[in-house]
Amino acid sequence: MNNSRILDQVALKRIRYAQAFKKTNYIYKLAAQEIGFRAKIMRDDFASILEFGARGDLLKEELRENISFNKYSMLDINENIENNSIIVKQKFDLVVSNLSLHFFDNLKFELMKFKFLLQENGLLIFTIYGPKSLNNFRNIFLEVEMEEKGGVSKRFWDLEFADQVSEVVHSCGFKNCVVDSIAQEVQFKDAKQLHEDLKIMSDNSYGNNSYLGKSTYKKVVERFAKKPTDVFEIITISAFN
Repeated sequence: MNNSRILDQVALKRIRYAQAFKKTNYIYKLAAQEIGFRAKIMRDDFASILEFGARGDLLKEELRENISFNKYSMLDINENIENNSIIVKQKFDLVVSNLSLHFFDNLKFELMKFKFLLQENGLLIFTIYGPKSLNNFRNIFLEVEMEEKGGVSKRFWDLEFADQVSEVVHSCGFKNCVVDSIAQEVQFKDAKQLHEDLKIMSDNSYGNNSYLGKSTYKKVVERFAKKPTDVFEIITISAFN
């Protein structure tokens, strides 16, 4: 299959996702599509794949549409790789992670674990959120909290710039690093629907009503309703071991 046909299929799939738009997990699905697309460009088949931060079979099925593989292993985001005696004894052709690594403070430490699990010349592909994500909602939240409480607390994870991620990947000893990003504007019915997507993105502390107070939270919801759209930036990174 040539690259132009793959690109046409990706464009059609994005339209289909948008038309059948279900707010929950939409961005996660879009990022999974990016991983599948990248894997297809690199190789058609893999003997073994490890998914880190698995949330059901969504990424696995997306990969199955693009490539063939014999064995697929999954690790939950809360699982410690070093303590999994089955996983640490294996070497994989492909390691993937979809919108999970922003949970960790030390990206390099996590990437070094993946490097250990990859075959020589094995492929790593992962997605993370970019700095353009959620600027509208973030600004509304900070403005309201400042007005109501006279200060703000950190409620959103740190988002890496694409060039910074590339530097970290190279510092781990990976080679031929390729970094791309897409920005997707999403329209929501209200702030509650946005929260459904955010549940897979952070610890949900932004929606802690008991801490915020009902009046503060209500003001956030009202302001977001005036322009219920926001942008999610997805950065896709691939590199060889």
